[in-house]
Amino acid sequence: MVDRTSMRSRTDVYRRCAQRMNEGQNIVIYPEGGVPDDTSIVLDEFKDGAFTLSSKHHFPIAVYTFIGLKEMFPFDSGKGHPGKVKVILNDILQPNESKDEMKKNAFELMYKSICINK
Repeated sequence: MVDRTSMRSRTDVYRRCAQRMNEGQNIVIYPEGGVPDDTSIVLDEFKDGAFTLSSKHHFPIAVYTFIGLKEMFPFDSGKGHPGKVKVILNDILQPNESKDEMKKNAFELMYKSICINK
């Protein structure tokens, strides 16, 4: 977990992720970076961390989309419910593009999956 209000926390998480990647381990990052106050937002802007790590350490990014989590775990905690979610492997992005291109491509893939599966 990262405390986005703390530069020290962000730096420490980045360092630990980089260390694991150097050891050949995979990591999981949710780049959306928080929960927006506006509940109408389908997919919020991504943070750079995952894409920077991928580019710097030459690791591909497996882009997955989880369909149904927003309904199962809504902002109003009294309205959630158990159930199954649909998981889609959209693509595996190779780190031969810029961090910004990878971020844009990942966002577009996920956004399309969410909109198609509503």
